[in-house]
Amino acid sequence: MLSATDATRIRTVIESIRTALPRSQRFSLNDGLTIGVDMDALAQQLGHLIGVAKSTDMAALLRMESPSPADPALASRLATALYQLRLELLRDLTKSLGGDAGVSAVGVILHEPVPDFLTMLGLAQNENAHSSVIRWLLDPETAPTVAPRLIGRLVEGLPDASVWLERVAAGAGKGGISVRREVLVGRETAETDATDRLDILVSGSNFALAIENKIWSVEHDDQTRTYWQWLQHLPKGILRAGIFLSPNGHPASAAGFRPLSYTEFLGMLQQVHQCGLGSAQERTVLAGYIKALATAVLKLQINALKAR
Repeated sequence: MLSATDATRIRTVIESIRTALPRSQRFSLNDGLTIGVDMDALAQQLGHLIGVAKSTDMAALLRMESPSPADPALASRLATALYQLRLELLRDLTKSLGGDAGVSAVGVILHEPVPDFLTMLGLAQNENAHSSVIRWLLDPETAPTVAPRLIGRLVEGLPDASVWLERVAAGAGKGGISVRREVLVGRETAETDATDRLDILVSGSNFALAIENKIWSVEHDDQTRTYWQWLQHLPKGILRAGIFLSPNGHPASAAGFRPLSYTEFLGMLQQVHQCGLGSAQERTVLAGYIKALATAVLKLQINALKAR
């Protein structure tokens, strides 16, 4: 049962947030703001209130009249906390794109006269469409210059990265890299209880890289565990790894799948684009897909960077 004290505290927080948000927007990096808040204490206080809120009828609480005005001190502390949170998020975004130079490079690409083809086709929100474009960019048959470089960026963050890079380079040099979509794991492993389709499989004679892509959905039925079991059954001597691609870089259920955020992936794409190599078709597809990511999947993040 919610006590009168807890109800008052929650109402105070709600009123404080409403008061603090407009004020936080008036802060800027040039204001010389000195931050001296005990963030641990604030986190503990908010954590306690969240715990209380989980067992509270919030709809009924919000219909109640507030018996007292918001606490000005709490409003100020919340405004500062929100400001700090925004700065940390912007730092993280900038780092994922390769620093300020990377942010500027993405801005240049967004102004290039190339079409955002996924948006033109009404597929900017379609997960399968994104996976198909990624497959195209990773396949040396379709993108002979972009693909080896992009695969290299993907494996740089994996264990045994130097071995991965050597094997990918050797596979690309021999024309021995295969990139497939919708690999039916159950059928290929003869396991009738495992019929998930792996989004993308990049493989060579001595390596296999599985990529599971999630934009607007979440992992279900521990998919990556099934995929990892399949990878583990490949012949001895084959280097194997997985990448779990999602907007926020959520961890996969299988530890063998490296989480990768779409912001980090965008940074990889712009780094490959900056190399300035490849056919006109490769460069157009790459720039067009960067635009699609920036205007659809990562719209809020890109807008936050523009408003810095």
